[in-house]
Amino acid sequence: DEDSGETDEDYGKSEGYFFISDIKTDSSGRVYIFAGNTILVLDSDGSFLFRAVTEQWVERPIGLKDGTIAFITRDWSGETAAVTLTKIDAANKKLSEPETCPLDSYDQIFPGSGDYDLYYTVGMNYMGIDFATGESTLLFNFINCDVDADYLQNLIPIEDGSLLAFAYEYGGDRETTGMYRIYKVRTEELPVKT
Repeated sequence: DEDSGETDEDYGKSEGYFFISDIKTDSSGRVYIFAGNTILVLDSDGSFLFRAVTEQWVERPIGLKDGTIAFITRDWSGETAAVTLTKIDAANKKLSEPETCPLDSYDQIFPGSGDYDLYYTVGMNYMGIDFATGESTLLFNFINCDVDADYLQNLIPIEDGSLLAFAYEYGGDRETTGMYRIYKVRTEELPVKT
């Protein structure tokens, strides 16, 4: 920072702290630390690689299906808040130009894999999005699987097509932490509930 004389490696020392909003790792083991509109990138051995600053506040860091890390911001300059996606190019130590993301709205975002660049929830719907086509696909509705999407903490796609879900539910004097494996099955294969 030119104003404080602080180097990229010393980021946060002039204030004595900095707030970490999220941490992600890519498929090469690099670590991405998100702090407001600043991203610190460390190599897999923990050594400092570079610092990047974005003009917009980072709304949501995400892992993409190719193993790279990107983040979502919103451009508030128009009548509506356009969702933009910026990829982090760790090899060249820079950010890509923000591109319009075909994601209109979401509640939660999860790393992509398989056929989809990322997964997300809207209400009770679990969706996959392909950036190349801009198409979102409804994969299932949480109402049909007895997991309350409002309490999801993480959702991890598994190679066999199932999902590993972590949920934390709280209310009154009761807290419940759960791990669920969600499989897609045909309705006629399910036992009848009474």
